[in-house]
Amino acid sequence: MYAYVYRRVTPILIFTLFLGLSAGCGGDESNAEEAAIQFYKSTWVEGDFERASSMLLDANQSEKLSWRVEETKKDPPTNTSIQIAISPLDVQTGYSKTFLIHRPDKRDYKVSMQYNDRKWKVKDYKQTYSLKKGGYISKENYERLSQENSGKMKWKTIENP
Repeated sequence: MYAYVYRRVTPILIFTLFLGLSAGCGGDESNAEEAAIQFYKSTWVEGDFERASSMLLDANQSEKLSWRVEETKKDPPTNTSIQIAISPLDVQTGYSKTFLIHRPDKRDYKVSMQYNDRKWKVKDYKQTYSLKKGGYISKENYERLSQENSGKMKWKTIENP
């Protein structure tokens, strides 16, 4: 009888323990959002290459980052409020979050974060506007996404990030 119960209950307990541990893994979404905002501010408001590049998951992306920081230095924006939302176009997990950031001057940004070594790091980033490339370079913009995903997206306003 004891062997029967042991064989039946042990796998169930192990499976339940595994589910509980895996559900609790990953980073806090608010920390991911804060890290995305800090990357946005470092790159597209302050033009701080050192700080922004230290937030990258892959150091090889620094070259891709440099022209963005240079554009920010040439045409520095005022640090106005922004709106941020979780992207409805990307898969969100406990280890991966993608945020859309909208600025009043209609420049939009996308920052994908990944939880790695107990920190949120920037996995990828995009912008819809580039002086270097002649203006708007992406269709992932605030107006289109807001219309297509009305009711699904919750934009949060951040004052002077």
